[in-house]
Amino acid sequence: MTRHVIAAAQMLWSALLIHLSGGRIETHFHVFGSLGFLTAYRDWPVLITATLMVVADHLLRGFLWPESVYGITNPEWWRFLEHAFWVVFAVPFLIVLCVRSVRDMRAMAEKGAELEALSEGEWRKSSVLERAEAAAS
Repeated sequence: MTRHVIAAAQMLWSALLIHLSGGRIETHFHVFGSLGFLTAYRDWPVLITATLMVVADHLLRGFLWPESVYGITNPEWWRFLEHAFWVVFAVPFLIVLCVRSVRDMRAMAEKGAELEALSEGEWRKSSVLERAEAAAS
């Protein structure tokens, strides 16, 4: 399974929970919790996949079976935009977190590699000096 499949499946779980609860607004918070967990991948395209799944789900079910999403039979046609807006509003902040996290991890790895190279150089230098001293005595 790829990260994108997991993201899509996670959002479909949210859709199922929203459906089973009759569209209760509290259940919609599962979407935001799931986005937070998906952010742990530090792979921002995964968040785009998840966002597209949520928007598509709310759009399709909102027209085909609105009471399973909103809890009412005849919502306004634009209701899915209201729900999708909050997801689309939150995701850019999560994307920034992903990008910064990857940048910070890369910087730490480069510093670690630099320190390791310096340490290796010092070890070799001291090893050469020890051998030279041993040969001289």
